[in-house]
Amino acid sequence: MDGVIERKNVLLGNEDYEYIKTKDGEEQLTKVENVGKQKINVILKNVSQGNSKEVENYIIDVLSDLYIQRNVKKLI
Repeated sequence: MDGVIERKNVLLGNEDYEYIKTKDGEEQLTKVENVGKQKINVILKNVSQGNSKEVENYIIDVLSDLYIQRNVKKLI
């Protein structure tokens, strides 16, 4: 990614994400999630102020699903 002006780790819930901001104003929140033998990059990109509530709900849904999946795997 060219022109990165800021890169830092962010704790969201109990999960670590990487925040990246570029010179052109693009912002990303990324995380690598292991599902079985696959690595999946979860990327949230350029959230406008109007959509922030929708994205917040999406993040909560994703984290809730991952939490449930991990606990189900522990039970099996």
